[in-house]
Amino acid sequence: MTSVIILSFGQELYTSDVEQMRGVLITAKFEIAQTIESADLIILHANGKGDLHDFWATLTDLEKNHPNKSKIISGCIPKGDSDRINKYTLVTTRQIHKIAEAVEETLVDNVIQLLNTKELPPINLPRVRTVAYTQTIPIARACQGTCGYCKSKRKGSPYTSYPIADIKNEVEKAIMLGAKEIILATSDGGAYGLDIKTNLPTLLRELIKIEGDYIIHLPKICPTTILKCKDDLTSVLKSDKLRKFLEFPMYSISQSVLEDMGKTYNTEDFVNWVTTLKERFPTINIILDILVGHPLESDQDFWQLQTTLRKMSPDIIHTMQYNPKLRVQKDAKEILPLSDEELGRRMVVLIDLNNNISKLQNERWRDWVGSVIIEKEVREGVMQGRNFTYKPVHINTTTAKRGDILNVKVTRTTGTELLAEVVGN
Repeated sequence: MTSVIILSFGQELYTSDVEQMRGVLITAKFEIAQTIESADLIILHANGKGDLHDFWATLTDLEKNHPNKSKIISGCIPKGDSDRINKYTLVTTRQIHKIAEAVEETLVDNVIQLLNTKELPPINLPRVRTVAYTQTIPIARACQGTCGYCKSKRKGSPYTSYPIADIKNEVEKAIMLGAKEIILATSDGGAYGLDIKTNLPTLLRELIKIEGDYIIHLPKICPTTILKCKDDLTSVLKSDKLRKFLEFPMYSISQSVLEDMGKTYNTEDFVNWVTTLKERFPTINIILDILVGHPLESDQDFWQLQTTLRKMSPDIIHTMQYNPKLRVQKDAKEILPLSDEELGRRMVVLIDLNNNISKLQNERWRDWVGSVIIEKEVREGVMQGRNFTYKPVHINTTTAKRGDILNVKVTRTTGTELLAEVVGN
């Protein structure tokens, strides 16, 4: 039987893509290989956001060490960099339901390019889960944003939401098959439904009606799209079936920086809303993505950013270094980058700020008792689980396995860890 391996580079949506491509391939009588050496064909599935160093490094390594193995490149990369990789069969995220056809053609040395960006793969494609207790379900494809570093928007792939009824059917099916964790996947959860006259809170209200023992993990949400329905989202978050975890690409509080990135939103409204969320849900886990080193961010802007982050007190501050590709205005005036010394200073300041805030946030969890889903082993005799806020909890246990639900008590905290022991139910 012909065997195929899929190497994935990307976010939750790409986990869903890989699971569905595996399902399509198995239905078409292909075998899923566990190693590159045992595979007849290699699929590299990657998105166009963020650092793609691993993708390109892997492709280079495969060309060097496995030059005779057939290869397919799928995901957002084909739309944005087809001129660099057009010697391969290319399959966009909008064409993953045709992956078996692409494999069949490639195996007989026919290079094809499935680059239609208007089609929408069926949400109910067969799938093979990456993790038995977790199912990742796409709720929309493409993005409403204008990020200069993302290929999807620039290549004209329209933001398309799946209907609520279809998503609900997939969630019900997943829970019936034993899923304990449902991850809703899209590049921007705040944009869900804008194209079909609904929104994310409306979707969530339908999903939490489903009977069963499960928790729903929300996708990353952009401030630019969520502010119109923020109060509605705050209300629906009361449900115990929704994980109290939110991640926002905030980037900056400088209007000059946000405008340069095509990300303008009312920063005051957003900061006040996040502060309200922290008051309403004291244990909510907030992660903020912050851009460091944009040349248009003044010293005063940077000082104000630090003050604002202390007020918001996120559990984690994800820092990302400025890249000129983040600029979206074609006729924008050229700006000189910050010096390496200043860039380094700002990065150190935010890392220290993150460490201090994280330590304070973690201390609130001391003596907490509750259930966690075991995720992985972090070291011998210690497993990592996630609680209802997606906080990583490290548990001393030699018997737990992935997917188990344990009742634990946090006995010690550090700036990066919650350490716990198993307790009785």
